[in-house]
Amino acid sequence: MNKIIKKRKKIFTTMLSAILILSVFSVTNISVLASTTLYNNISTERIANILDLETSDSIICQTMGGIGVGPQLKRLFVVKSKESQNRALLYYFPNLYNQNDYQVITLKNIAGHANSMAIDYNYIYITRWRDDGTITKQITRISRDKIRDAYLDLKNGVVNSVVFDADDCTIFQPKVKNSDGSYSNFAYAIRTITKYKQDGQFLITYANNQVFKAGQVAYTVANVTDGKFIVSEKKKDIKVIPDSLFNNSTNGQAICYDEDHGLFIPRWHQNQKNTIVWVDIDGSYTTDSNNYRYYAPRGHIVVEKSANIFTKYELESIAFDDQDYLIYSINTKCTNDSYAEQYPDGIIRITNNKFLLP
Repeated sequence: MNKIIKKRKKIFTTMLSAILILSVFSVTNISVLASTTLYNNISTERIANILDLETSDSIICQTMGGIGVGPQLKRLFVVKSKESQNRALLYYFPNLYNQNDYQVITLKNIAGHANSMAIDYNYIYITRWRDDGTITKQITRISRDKIRDAYLDLKNGVVNSVVFDADDCTIFQPKVKNSDGSYSNFAYAIRTITKYKQDGQFLITYANNQVFKAGQVAYTVANVTDGKFIVSEKKKDIKVIPDSLFNNSTNGQAICYDEDHGLFIPRWHQNQKNTIVWVDIDGSYTTDSNNYRYYAPRGHIVVEKSANIFTKYELESIAFDDQDYLIYSINTKCTNDSYAEQYPDGIIRITNNKFLLP
């Protein structure tokens, strides 16, 4: 297994460091920029349409949030929300290659915008972010067994709808451990979360604007321990990434860590363009005078659509599937109704990047 992992990582690094021979699909223009800037068109395919459906109490959810693919890498979880009315829908696909087999669960007062998602073998974790600032730190945890059981009940007609509320999940108020062994609430907003190296371990946003400047983003390690969501403020656990894209002209989106490849940080340019920053946060770093660790990006993946078709093409969240393809979710707005029918919100796979075993 270790040999396979090393081989995958070597292949991925080689591909982003050398000229790739790739093709164009439809209206997509996706480029990979490594340390030597390269522009390499790659193709995509649509895995699933994620339509604007109604909750059990007839609220339409239209805003795409976090996505995740389970550790076995075929089960797909997607959230869309109506933040202003505290509702969201959880779309569960037991097989991400079968877009017709899914069920939808209403999330009532537990998701917010659901901007980002992490998955381990037992749970999904959702950042309970609200854009109005009323909730900026909480993490919602939902059992995957509960989701699977709800899916089966819906599919088999046992029930017509399923609603998860606060009684069906755990809502964490993230904590930091003090020197005397007591705990305090984590002070900073959490917009993003991704599974890190083991079950119950994550990378989350570390939005300390007093320390980090414009053009920098930082993430830190968090662990679920003894029923608490504990955030590390140790400098060795804080990953600082500098990049010119981290500014007010781009919006930060849901991050994804992959043990073979590193950390992927999408940025939306508030139009038809998105850039995914790729960082090897398990590799080399430099330190500043305060001993914070800085990791230089190794490359960018630029995803850009035609303005003739899209007025908005917002990449919200990313993950890897079981074949090592990079997939992402999109919020779309189109220039006319015909295009809107062709290109609704959905899940897209980059098909020849290839990030693949040979």
